[in-house]
Amino acid sequence: MPKSNDVPMWEARPNVGGQLSLSLMVPLFVLVLTPEIAAQEAPDTPDLLGELHSVAVPVTSPVPGAFTGLVVDEVTREFLVPTYPSLAGHLLEAEQAVAEAGGMPDGSNLSAPRNFRPYPIRETSIYASRVIAILDSGVRSDHPLLHGRLHDVVDFTNEGVDDTCGHGTVQALRHALFEPRAQFLILKVAGRSCRPTLGTILSALEYLRSRKDVGGVYFAGGINTDEYEAAQIACHLADELVRENDLRNKFFATIGNTDRSAKWCPAAAEEVVGVQVVDLETYAKPTGAAGGFAVPQIGTNTSFPDVTPMRIPEFYAEYTRVFLYSQLESLRFMEPFARRALEYEESMEDAVRLLAKISVQQGDGSRAAGILEDALRRRPGSATLTAELAVVYATIGRTGEAGPLYDRAFRMLTVDDTVKGDERFRANLLFEHGLYLEVIGEDAARVMEQLVRAAELDPARIGALSAYGGRRFYRDACDDTIDVNYHVLRLDPTFAPAWHNIAISHALAGRTRDALHALDQASTMRDTFNSGSEMADLGHLRNTIMHGSSVERQVRLRYVFANGREHAAELVDIRRLLAGSTEDAELALQRSGTQKLEAIARSAVMWSEQLLEEGPSEFLAEVVALMGTLGAVLEPGGTLRLRAEVSRQVGKLYRRLGEYDEAESWFRTEAELLRTVSVRERETALLHAALCALAAGYWERSSALLGEAMQTSFEIAEAPEVGPYTTAMVSELMAAQAWVAMMEGDFREADRLAYSAYIKDKESSFNLLTMAAVRIRTDQEIDADHALANVLNGARNSGAELARVFGMLYDYPFLNVTYRNGETAFSVLRTRERALLSRAVELVPTARFDLSLVVDRRTGRWRYPFGQCRARAPEERAGVTAVLGTGLVGEHPCLAGRIVDSVDITGGGLEDENGATTVLALATVAADTTVGALRNIRVLDGSGYGSVEALIEGFAEIIGSDTAMVLTHLETSFEDSHLRGLVVRAGLKTRIVTAAPSENGGRVFPYSVAGDVVIVSQ
Repeated sequence: MPKSNDVPMWEARPNVGGQLSLSLMVPLFVLVLTPEIAAQEAPDTPDLLGELHSVAVPVTSPVPGAFTGLVVDEVTREFLVPTYPSLAGHLLEAEQAVAEAGGMPDGSNLSAPRNFRPYPIRETSIYASRVIAILDSGVRSDHPLLHGRLHDVVDFTNEGVDDTCGHGTVQALRHALFEPRAQFLILKVAGRSCRPTLGTILSALEYLRSRKDVGGVYFAGGINTDEYEAAQIACHLADELVRENDLRNKFFATIGNTDRSAKWCPAAAEEVVGVQVVDLETYAKPTGAAGGFAVPQIGTNTSFPDVTPMRIPEFYAEYTRVFLYSQLESLRFMEPFARRALEYEESMEDAVRLLAKISVQQGDGSRAAGILEDALRRRPGSATLTAELAVVYATIGRTGEAGPLYDRAFRMLTVDDTVKGDERFRANLLFEHGLYLEVIGEDAARVMEQLVRAAELDPARIGALSAYGGRRFYRDACDDTIDVNYHVLRLDPTFAPAWHNIAISHALAGRTRDALHALDQASTMRDTFNSGSEMADLGHLRNTIMHGSSVERQVRLRYVFANGREHAAELVDIRRLLAGSTEDAELALQRSGTQKLEAIARSAVMWSEQLLEEGPSEFLAEVVALMGTLGAVLEPGGTLRLRAEVSRQVGKLYRRLGEYDEAESWFRTEAELLRTVSVRERETALLHAALCALAAGYWERSSALLGEAMQTSFEIAEAPEVGPYTTAMVSELMAAQAWVAMMEGDFREADRLAYSAYIKDKESSFNLLTMAAVRIRTDQEIDADHALANVLNGARNSGAELARVFGMLYDYPFLNVTYRNGETAFSVLRTRERALLSRAVELVPTARFDLSLVVDRRTGRWRYPFGQCRARAPEERAGVTAVLGTGLVGEHPCLAGRIVDSVDITGGGLEDENGATTVLALATVAADTTVGALRNIRVLDGSGYGSVEALIEGFAEIIGSDTAMVLTHLETSFEDSHLRGLVVRAGLKTRIVTAAPSENGGRVFPYSVAGDVVIVSQ
């Protein structure tokens, strides 16, 4: 049980600045030191304690607790859990650490963090015991999450052990979440003021010397010894404690978050690991040699991250959901969380549904159904449980039972108070029911009706409705596709891809005039409102429709799978605003209510960001004018962050247009708006402004802006035997300074700064391109090549990352370094982009055979890897088998006379230099006597690589032919919806057989189309 300690208390508790303070708090005690004492060298501990006792003067100005809202709801008095964005990943790592330690015996590593914990522990840190001492403001010992976790609670404030501030309880909860088997010794050194005093700190440290059972110490507080010189005794006493109790690398203390340049005790002690406090935006990408020795915070005066307090039932249910849908692989972690949520009445149904989903994920559909059936017996009137059971039945093939349950769930919607009026739930039920009807082969009109109703209730479902049109398209039901897309346009008239999809559907149905009319609509919309970054080149599409061959039509007339937009109505408003003058747009926006105006602004930000992904265009000039008008109209009443987002977007648009003065001005505006919102975001805005000034040739102005940005940045600190452990400075600031140094002609300084930026963040493309530029200018072209190679390596399998780098090169042409051979970074990256596509398909690694399996290299004789065989004439067996791969060795006796058709899509010839596809064909011929004629379709080069485009063309060759079976052994991790669709279309009339996937897994084709593909082991 918590208790007050019997250690003598210091009557004098001088006020000291520290980690727990808020800027508006009033000191509870004031320390008055005589000049003589302040000037003396620090005496022995007992003497100094006596001196402090004799000179301290108490002052009574209590301040109400500021953090209690993070512990208990002020209205309902329910207990809360402090959460933040990256908590799920940290919880998972903590759970895995416990599992790896085999139950966390004494002396084991309680956690081995890579990035963040409530305090940072080096991977070499080993606790001496499970007991961790936390020096803070006490604890709410009745908090359910701390039940059974408190080893002892000791008060040094004379206010009692209860936490009237709340800060200590939050710290204890953070530790409880991260050290699942640890026990906590709570030392209360801060009272109602949320501030520790020097007297309470020293008393607690002295007390810990007698606690040999303590294996680690954490203190979120400190004293600025620049202001209180005699407080260095806290460092002195902490060093003694660490040495005597063997706590080296086990005592952590924050260095303060109000004056980071000061010397804070006990964090500055020789034997204490000092913990930097940074804001959450910076910590999102940990920096420093130790991987981010830092505690995230929001604002400038709190030591907590961007905390969202959550009620306990919501916490367990929500984090189960996070683990489930973010693919954090810890099933044994999900189920305990879900079962804790089961204990609360309000989260019971949610927990049951989550437990069922966990079972489905584990492949145990029957268990999932049983969980839901049992819950429904207890709550027969629950629409949510009924609907969930219907979905599970449909998923595991019990479709006969699913149908009546769906009907029952729809009837319950009007009587179940928990979902009555919940349009999102109704939309989800309609959507799931539509998918169910599609699976059981219901008429397309009925399926479409349900999906349309779902999209009407929830605009986020519009993309899913369009995707259904795609599925009909690839099953040759073009008229259904047209109907679906007209529904899409009714719900969202700005959805330009719908006109595109109507055009290609008419084209494949042979209605060229209707196709061209729809294409005109798509072109008009694209000229005024480009909402489909996936849309094909409309000019090429028109030419294909009018003149293309049938095969080219199959390949080039692609369905566009565009995502739905959350704010379709606002996008319609934006289109209308763009059609008028700037004055008309400003007047219309001024007449909009605040809520509508902010919705339009958010939609405009999202949409204009999509435009930036497509590269420079004339249309951007119209968009930037509208965005600027939005920024001006929002100014009187918009939130600071939203106004900053709009300003940032306007700056990006001007930057893409090459109008750097305007861009710089808007980035400066963003920085000013963020002054009181986020230190790191403001720093980034100033960096963007500085780079725009640099691009315009104003290097002195750029240098001044960088200096302003760095005023809030932190230097790399040092800790004994730890080395550099944190820096909160955005690394690109150093790289930008390198460019300024180059402008000044100081290439040595430029090289130093560029290298420092690279060391701080080796993955930043901006830093790498800067390094390449500096090394070229200093005749170190090999190093420049290495830097650019790292940029390419970062974009190895990511078209999105390449697009981001191209955008950077568009925005800042000075990054486009030129090599002595005349090549530029841009041209090299373009080559890499083509290589990504050309190497997007490869042979299944286990199917890579040597050509010697086909022909003996030494003697030139044929080999028969699957026994003797004889040539057969094609007419002996009905049907043709198409073989897609590296080609076929047509002269092989087992294949002689079988090959009736050959198509080379690679341009490399028809012969198989690899041998893999020939061996596959030989194995098939030997094993299956029904195989007769063969079609040789080469889509891979001799090394076993090819492109998605070639594979698409290969399947297009098959569709419409008399092919009875397709034989292939390819795989690709390159997602392409058109390829999927062609496989489905081919699978309607043709049996597709492929080799089993390779061990590395994660491949897209052909295994993900399992319903239409037969997979065989090799």
